[in-house]
Amino acid sequence: AAVFSEEVQPGLDPASYCYVEPHTVDWVSRHRAAFQQWIPELGGSRLVDPLFSRTYQDAELIPGMPRRTGYVYGYLAAREALDRYARPLSAVDMVDWPWQAVLFPERFRGSSCPRS
Repeated sequence: AAVFSEEVQPGLDPASYCYVEPHTVDWVSRHRAAFQQWIPELGGSRLVDPLFSRTYQDAELIPGMPRRTGYVYGYLAAREALDRYARPLSAVDMVDWPWQAVLFPERFRGSSCPRS
């Protein structure tokens, strides 16, 4: 959704599209490895509040973790996925993609456009 917002209203910074403070985008960029380790657990509810809630009090999975980091990670991963493929693609093109194409790009290397 944030990538689509960027396409229909270009020119803002990633923090604006994700509704977070700019330091949250910086924090997520510095902690990408932690998000990669959490991917197998994303299907469960344990990570929903810490990664996506604005109000959850026990939200820190890592000390100093800002709120809503999951949105930023998703935005950055989706943006990178779109940029990875040769032909120009948009957020609308991603609607039919399996989520693994965004979070596990190595499985789709050489593909011009992943499909579920």
